[in-house]
Amino acid sequence: INQSKQASLWNLSNKSHKTISRNANIYSAYFIKNSPFYAYQNDGDLDLLIQQPNKKDSKIVRLSAPIYSLAISTNLNNIFYSDEAWNIFKTSATSTTKLKDGFNRDNMWANGTTLRLTLSPNGKELLSYGFSRPEFDKLQLNQGTNTFAAKLTTNKKLTKSLLDGVTLWNAQSNKPIAKLSGNINKTISRFSPDQKYVVSGDELGYLQVCKLKNQQCTLSHKTSMLSPKNFPKECRGDFSAAAISSINFLSNNYFIKTVDGHNI
Repeated sequence: INQSKQASLWNLSNKSHKTISRNANIYSAYFIKNSPFYAYQNDGDLDLLIQQPNKKDSKIVRLSAPIYSLAISTNLNNIFYSDEAWNIFKTSATSTTKLKDGFNRDNMWANGTTLRLTLSPNGKELLSYGFSRPEFDKLQLNQGTNTFAAKLTTNKKLTKSLLDGVTLWNAQSNKPIAKLSGNINKTISRFSPDQKYVVSGDELGYLQVCKLKNQQCTLSHKTSMLSPKNFPKECRGDFSAAAISSINFLSNNYFIKTVDGHNI
């Protein structure tokens, strides 16, 4: 989906494409893993359309908010999504549940950042990740609540856990399992294919690896310090280039992280 809200479905084998919507929500495009389905939401509409290539029929699911991040189980039974204010919802065939309360948008302390979601390969766990500042939120887990309404400052005392950094959820019970604290500012996170690890990176270049079995985490050096000789010339000495923008696993034990558009 491009900036003009046009959603296109591409055939990579012959490099052709067809337009499926001219008014799509630019955050909503999603390919459902291990299935022939894709999904998107039209801008200004709460309906989620689930379709297959070359088929006209759509499964339409009514959601509670415009999508800013989306994760759908392979069997299509559970739809997880976040909105502009960082609420997290789960819609199933019979009900919609709010997993996490968000913020009043006018008072939001991480404006310009979306709260993103990723399902584990088996669909049993969910990751949410947005803006992480561990020193601000040292409280224990609290189920789905955010009572903090004012802009965050170091002098403001929190009464509930924010759950806005990297948070691991039970996708079946809808309850948070652990806060995987350590990253700073805008954060991205991924499950390993064998679901033994969660790897998270942030815009300051820190990389964190957490074991799912006991939620023990190890924070690495900044990416700019890992192997400077391997950095493209234009990245060296540029602090902003250390931001980790994506993480993709090659196998259970190896992954590629993208730093300012460069794979390392």
